[in-house]
Amino acid sequence: MLQEVSKKFTADNGIPANVQVISGSQTVQSQFITASRAGARPDLVIEALDGIGNMVQNGAIDPVLMTDAKKNVFLKTAIDGVTSNGQVHV
Repeated sequence: MLQEVSKKFTADNGIPANVQVISGSQTVQSQFITASRAGARPDLVIEALDGIGNMVQNGAIDPVLMTDAKKNVFLKTAIDGVTSNGQVHV
């Protein structure tokens, strides 16, 4: 499914998007943090919500400024799930 989304994104925007499946002994989260520290993090990562706090603490992801109106487009539980230290990370 993500391969199809990647192809459509590339076709629609002219920006290459590659899907990379991570496996092995390191978790996606630890690989993302390592890549971030090296200045080579991907633009998008799919990870369980419980990893957001750790990625925030390690400086691997930045907050996204969202107005209350924009937040109201989503379920409160969805916003709560991507909020750490009062900041939204999506």
